[in-house]
Amino acid sequence: MGDRVTVDPSGYCGHCYHCLRRQANHCDNRGTIGDGMNGAFAEYVRVSVGKMYRVEDHESLDEAALTEPLACVVYGVERLRVKPSDRALIFGAGPIGALMAQMLSLSGVSDIVVVDVAEEKLKVAREVGARATYVATDDLPAQLDERTRGRKFDVVVDCTGVAPVIQGIFAYAAPNARIMFFGVASPKTEITIKPYDVYRYDWEIVGSMAINYTFQQARDLLSAGRISVRPLITRVAALEDVPGILGRAKSATELKTLVAPNRR
Repeated sequence: MGDRVTVDPSGYCGHCYHCLRRQANHCDNRGTIGDGMNGAFAEYVRVSVGKMYRVEDHESLDEAALTEPLACVVYGVERLRVKPSDRALIFGAGPIGALMAQMLSLSGVSDIVVVDVAEEKLKVAREVGARATYVATDDLPAQLDERTRGRKFDVVVDCTGVAPVIQGIFAYAAPNARIMFFGVASPKTEITIKPYDVYRYDWEIVGSMAINYTFQQARDLLSAGRISVRPLITRVAALEDVPGILGRAKSATELKTLVAPNRR
């Protein structure tokens, strides 16, 4: 009693076809706390014991709250099958892009480049793992070409979910590149892909959805201090502040806002 814990919000049955194939993120009976199930904007939340993970004494609850997004990124990096010396390019320097940069930095890549429209966010990306950052301007293609000496990138990841950005990332993919759609685009978003280019350059186009048995890995990384999430927390809000937060546009400097129901 009294242990501090964080909770894996993903719900899966454990016995359907997909769960038995270790594809729990595609469970036939899938439900996520806060998405299809009642969420956690409450002072008390009831969850099953199997979904709770201990927060170690040396960890803060604020940092432990980012276990879930990190678990998503861990799964994404597993899907990318990063190889030693890969050159990686990430579009989007929000919390997910920053976590992706950190995870790739632990995976043996030789270069990690992050692109965003906001220099304030790129500054944080450099702090947590990016080797270089660029503001998205008309000069970006030339800058990235110079960075790789014309060889382009082996790993290209979109963390924006923005259609024009996704459409443009193929221009930076080297032969045999793995191209990941990680940002959540609208279900109605469409882009154009040339099948010949996929054939010609041996590209792999990879998706990554939510968590797939990766929550414990994220807990281990945070507990060991291998991933730094403190720079990503720009605001801690009380429960009564939530209505004013939801639905509004983020500022250029805002990354993660945490909700602390018991904090005033």
